[in-house]
Amino acid sequence: MTPLLPPPERLLVRAPNWLGDVVMSFGLFDVLRLRLPTTRVEVVVKAPFADLVAALPGVSAVHPLDPARTGSLVGLTRFGWSLRSGKFDAAVTLPHSFSSGWLARVTGATVRVGYPGDGRSPLLTHVIKPLPPGTHRVARYAHLLSPWLTDPTADLRVGFAVAVSPKLVGPKPWLGLNIHSEASSRRMSVEKWTRVADALIEQTGGTVVLTGAPKEKPRTDALAERIARPDHVLNLAGQTTAVELAAVFSGLSVVITGDTGPAHLADAVGTPTVVLFGASDERETAPFNRERSVGLRLDGLFCAPCVKNVCRFGTVACLEGLEEAMIVQAALSRV
Repeated sequence: MTPLLPPPERLLVRAPNWLGDVVMSFGLFDVLRLRLPTTRVEVVVKAPFADLVAALPGVSAVHPLDPARTGSLVGLTRFGWSLRSGKFDAAVTLPHSFSSGWLARVTGATVRVGYPGDGRSPLLTHVIKPLPPGTHRVARYAHLLSPWLTDPTADLRVGFAVAVSPKLVGPKPWLGLNIHSEASSRRMSVEKWTRVADALIEQTGGTVVLTGAPKEKPRTDALAERIARPDHVLNLAGQTTAVELAAVFSGLSVVITGDTGPAHLADAVGTPTVVLFGASDERETAPFNRERSVGLRLDGLFCAPCVKNVCRFGTVACLEGLEEAMIVQAALSRV
């Protein structure tokens, strides 16, 4: 067995690039806080998620990545040089990209840890053997701490405490709908979401709370305009930062969502979550706290399993084939 390294005094973590992956890295940060308590942890993360990571216990500083400044190798190198004053003795890179390995190298960190791939192995001092396929991504991220810990994936926790958002208004229960995904193969049609929303309002008398990023607002608005009871709709799309979205989710009775980043955020703040699985592998990317989430998948499709971002048939049958009544019942059973 390779001897463990002494705990680093100053550790730089290059966080993942997407909201769901950022949340799934919370397990790693919890391990750092509990098992390497003397290590100062600083994080490089994309600017939209900086406030979320900064709120994590045990994170001492956050360095936001601005794509306008770091989109080129020259810009990324300058950004890495600007971090040299931190005198990091170790860096852990979570994204599977050459640029993340390059950033670790140019910061001057003596120990550089990551998984192989995308040509970054020569930039690392410790190339970690990946865990087997089907391992949850929370464990895959925490496993990168193995140079310092014998079993970094033991007793993993993914949680985030935040006060309920003051933005929540309207009749209770508050029922969240996140209808978006970067991948079109994980998006159910607006028409189908409309039927789900109408049924939820009819059966509960509550408020459907719609969320989404600014670029997702047009699709959210299209749904809001179709819902039969507009007085029971709260459209917050484009109005929340990552931390504010967590605060919204913390006050909801349930969140219905595709397999996307907000599903993980809702789960992390302790809200019951119904996840509609399309093209994805839930073994690796389902919300981590299985006891408070339920996943729905249409079985029997000849094209499954599939993890493509664009459906080759164009109809996304794995989501369009889910019965609205089943989705609604799954949500109401969690309220």
